[in-house]
Amino acid sequence: MAFKLTGEEKKALAEKRKASIEAWVEYTNAITELQDARERYMAKRTDVLDEVGGIASRLRDEFNDKSENWQQGDKGSDADQFIGEWEGVEVDEPDTVDMPDGDPLDEAIDALAEEL
Repeated sequence: MAFKLTGEEKKALAEKRKASIEAWVEYTNAITELQDARERYMAKRTDVLDEVGGIASRLRDEFNDKSENWQQGDKGSDADQFIGEWEGVEVDEPDTVDMPDGDPLDEAIDALAEEL
């Protein structure tokens, strides 16, 4: 006696795999949209950080144009701390979302024999 899938089992499995593949496509499309959104965010983020850097540079130049006495005084110390905060802006990048190589479920089912 051979061990094998019945016609009904093959049909049921095919229908469920089709639904799973459709969901997989939806999942990978969502990842692509998320990756695209992250890319757009990173570009805007770079613009903001460049602007902050430009402001910090201008402030530091103005500070350096002041006299040494002013820089070492209370106002200069406060200004140096203020400028340092602008110069020290660091922000972690958001995590990336990687596209999987393939559907592991579909690959596992493909590897199964249908009969012995």
